[in-house]
Order: sequence, then C-alpha cells, then structure tokens
Amino acid sequence: MTISLVVVEHPPAVLQSLLDRLSIEKDLQIVGETSYASVAVDLTLLHQPDVVLLDAEMPNGDMPAMVQALTTCGPTSAVVILTIEPAGPHPASPAVTVVGKHHGIRALLTAIREAGTRKRAD
Repeated sequence: MTISLVVVEHPPAVLQSLLDRLSIEKDLQIVGETSYASVAVDLTLLHQPDVVLLDAEMPNGDMPAMVQALTTCGPTSAVVILTIEPAGPHPASPAVTVVGKHHGIRALLTAIREAGTRKRAD
C-alpha cells in the first residue's frame, strides 16, 4: 500500500531535507510540497492525498484555521502536524495527529503510516 503525501514545511532548506528523507521510503509517494501555508490548501484540493504533513510553526499560519481548511478541502486526507512543542492528541479533530520534531524520523514515519492507514479504513 502506497501512502500519498503533501509536505508543508518551512523554511525551504528544512523542506528539502525532509523530502530527501521521506523519498527513500518505498511506501510513501510525495504528490505535493510547499514552504507556504497558502499553497497547502491548493495542493490538498488538487491531489487529495492520504496524509498532509504540516509544520506547526509556519510563518503567517493560523494553525486552527489551516487544519480546518485542510480537512475541509481534503476530507479523505489525514493531517500530521510536526511541531517543536510537546506532541499529543489534537483536541480539534481525530483526523489530526501531532508529532514532536524531537521524537525523530521513526516516530514521524509511524505517525504518517498510521494516519494514512486510519483514513483509508474510515
């Protein structure tokens, strides 16, 4: 099973590093990428990915509004938020998973795979 993924991360250098690492995973297919919150909704609408990986610290990003917009335009897409803050369940939506950047790549990959699998089962 391949999980389609839109990656939203800032700054661009961090986005590129993340893309380089995620692209070696055989079960992940990156269908869109951006460093701009305003483009994330368009990419989600266009590609309807299984998972949107979203940087919680996007500049000029209103996180609650962004999550609402992503889950509205991509109703079959799960959202995984990557944050420097302590991770935990997202209070607004069961379709949202929060992962701390300090948890490392294994935790992130597990969250992406679980979110992608969970959304397909719904």
